Amino acid sequence: MLSRHGVHAEVWAMERRSQHLADRTGMRAAVAAADYRVAVDYYYRGRSIGGRTFQGWLPARKQRFLTDFGVRDAVRDWQLLHTLEIPEPAERARRLFVGGHSLGGPLANFYCQWDFADGPGYQEIAGVLGVDGPITVDPLEIARLRPVSAAAGAAHRALTAATRTGALPASSNWGPLRLGDLAVLTGIAAIAARFEPDSETDILQHVPRGMLLDGLFLLLYPRGGPRRWRLTNAALFGTLFGRVAQATTLANDMGTYAGAVRHKRALLTDLPRIPLAGELLGAVLTQRPLLMPADPHGTLTGWRTSSDAISSFDDTVFAWGNGEFSYLNTYESRRLPVEMVLALIGARTGALRGLQHRDWTDHRPHLTIAGDVFAPIRTRRGPRPNEIDAPGYSHQDMLSATQPDVVVESIAAFLTANAAIARTA
Repeated sequence: MLSRHGVHAEVWAMERRSQHLADRTGMRAAVAAADYRVAVDYYYRGRSIGGRTFQGWLPARKQRFLTDFGVRDAVRDWQLLHTLEIPEPAERARRLFVGGHSLGGPLANFYCQWDFADGPGYQEIAGVLGVDGPITVDPLEIARLRPVSAAAGAAHRALTAATRTGALPASSNWGPLRLGDLAVLTGIAAIAARFEPDSETDILQHVPRGMLLDGLFLLLYPRGGPRRWRLTNAALFGTLFGRVAQATTLANDMGTYAGAVRHKRALLTDLPRIPLAGELLGAVLTQRPLLMPADPHGTLTGWRTSSDAISSFDDTVFAWGNGEFSYLNTYESRRLPVEMVLALIGARTGALRGLQHRDWTDHRPHLTIAGDVFAPIRTRRGPRPNEIDAPGYSHQDMLSATQPDVVVESIAAFLTANAAIARTA
């Protein structure tokens, strides 16, 4: 789309340091063989690949470096990459746009605010994009309130102490609620759906029971759900990541079960209707009916795309089943997302002292594209000139919607307009 307007762009995806802790061996080998069973054998059955065996998730002592990995290290890593790739600051200011989805939006905001050794971060870029992640300095309009910023600063000092003493785990992959377990299962299901979508799945037969996974099954499905259902590989992936099956915005609107269905867990879809709390719950929980196969134990159930689906099933499957942990960082720093929230509400203590340039939005063009997760904020404070709504989009639909897509079109229009301005500046 950009090339039609004479704009040629490279897209850089910045991995955070913790992503290199993940063992991708089984995923990559399964994609290379076009066979999900390779990954099942590696992660669940102790099989070796190239002399390497999955050793399980790293103990806390090998994750300790993440206790200090927060906003400061993330933005410095960004600048290091930018400086290596485009050494001249003036050239970066003409050519470089920063942004991202979800946490990537606030990180772009913090990059612009940061006082680097050679000046404010915003002086090195041409523009900023946030995709379902706020890039405004004070999105809730409370950071300037002294009691709020003071409380945020105190909470940040407590966070720093808790991570350094080990009271707070260094990463999200610790204890019985390990996100890595969910990432591995969903990645394998995606590889199976990519290469053998219509085959009856056997994946869950090999997955050990765990508090996170089976807790979610108990919450979302009667009698523990899909471990004993007859599903195709495509339907298993839809069960794990489809918006008709999952209750949260962390799922894609990418189709539904093929064949007869019935409703499940109506209580979850009723929660957003609770007075006062319902508006906030509605930002993260769906109000659409949740579905399951009508005869899950007897009839083999497949998956079908629908004409009104927002996201592409094939694109989502590829993104999850590409041999990497692209969607879910299995070792996300605990400190980074908590520090992000505290910085957005005014914390400027300790490692956040570099956030000094609150006025960056006066100096650089910026655009936020927001889905349903930000509906409560939009309702409270009204529309903004630098924001575009994506109605009906879940947090994950923002990444994989079918064309034409308001997200892609808005990004292309913003880059086209501001790349031209940057070239002539």
